[in-house]
Amino acid sequence: MLIATALTSRTPAGALGEGDAATMLLMIYNPNDVADVSMAWMTEGFGLTSAEIRVAMEMSSGHSVSEAAHKLKVSSNTIKTHLSRIYGKIGINRQAELSRWMTIMGLVLGSPRLHG
Repeated sequence: MLIATALTSRTPAGALGEGDAATMLLMIYNPNDVADVSMAWMTEGFGLTSAEIRVAMEMSSGHSVSEAAHKLKVSSNTIKTHLSRIYGKIGINRQAELSRWMTIMGLVLGSPRLHG
């Protein structure tokens, strides 16, 4: 399987000037073999904040928005806002896709491959 995503940039879309370059992350992986990915790499590679990673971990572990909000001590609207930003940053549209993506990355709660 192939995952390709544009890395976040401070430059607005379509505003690349002469000498600027777009950055793309391309990953090729075997879906039967979970990757060993650090949380720091998720921040650097995909632009996810630590709060977004925590939300993604909760949501991809089967929790509802209200359960994640309670556990993380934030409002349900905050969880929804983080999810919207996460989806945009990693190029997905649904919670099921987030769960699959996080599993592939080895970032599901309880994963022995999760490290900081």
